[in-house]
Amino acid sequence: VLLVDGKKLKLFHTMRRKTDNIELATCEQFLLHVDLNTRKSIEPVGEVASKLQEIFK
Repeated sequence: VLLVDGKKLKLFHTMRRKTDNIELATCEQFLLHVDLNTRKSIEPVGEVASKLQEIFK
């Protein structure tokens, strides 16, 4: 987890070969928390917000 900032979340993944730890692939993703009822981006609340902060620490 690279960033937790309100409604924004940025992740970075790395895939490595188990035998020699060579980096095979990387992926950086930018996610936006969206309310499916209003179809607008919003800040996560409650348990979602607290879990994201736990992971980011």
